[in-house]
Amino acid sequence: MLNRYKLIIAYNGKSFKGFQFQSEQKTISSELLLGIRKIFNDVISVSAAGRTDSGVHAQGQVVHFESLKDISEYKAKYSLNAVLNKNIRVLSFQKVDSLFHSRKAKSRVYYYLFTPCEDIPFYMQNYITYINFLPNEKNFSDFSNLVLGYHNFVNFRKKGSNEKSTFCTIFHFSINKKQIKSLYQSCETYYYEIQIVAESFLYRMVRNLVGSFFEVISNRQSFSSFRDFFLGKKFDFKYHSAQAKGLCLVKVNY
Repeated sequence: MLNRYKLIIAYNGKSFKGFQFQSEQKTISSELLLGIRKIFNDVISVSAAGRTDSGVHAQGQVVHFESLKDISEYKAKYSLNAVLNKNIRVLSFQKVDSLFHSRKAKSRVYYYLFTPCEDIPFYMQNYITYINFLPNEKNFSDFSNLVLGYHNFVNFRKKGSNEKSTFCTIFHFSINKKQIKSLYQSCETYYYEIQIVAESFLYRMVRNLVGSFFEVISNRQSFSSFRDFFLGKKFDFKYHSAQAKGLCLVKVNY
């Protein structure tokens, strides 16, 4: 009898070419499967709640797989963490009903971290994007209110993507300023945390939204020009995709 197992995993995306398997490339799925097969040698594949892009991190990615092997949850978690790539860690391991599927989530929660401070602690620099301008905070709420709800995000997916539908519902979009106190120094600095929650996302949609957000809060382009672009009234709004290292899949809700 096949057993279905659900894992919550964390990983540092810097070392991988994204989650999805790619021939002759180190990806999270290939490294994860390699480790799983050392404990469960009959596993064919793993499924995930989301296919994070190259360089994107995770603190709450959900995956599942099936195996004939029956093993205790504690032993499986301990054994997997002993053999997995050091940049991947199993946070939770449990046996689930055969109807559970990691892709069938109600929502996914992403955080994007950025800062205008150059003195961010060194050990956090792989997780926070540095921006070379002071953000205009008066545009924060206007941007958030606009993108909330059900919209066509066709202009915010990676070119060449082939999703059947480009409509998504954003349930939550907020920007909060947070302080950092270094573990090793007395100085304090700060960063901004974008929280974005949606049922699903198009390929590179979050990074492209954040890249557009940077155009507005840097005053390089006006909020009104972004609004017209977002609503499909104009198509001359230019932006660059935000760096991958600031993005993290924090939680998946079922």
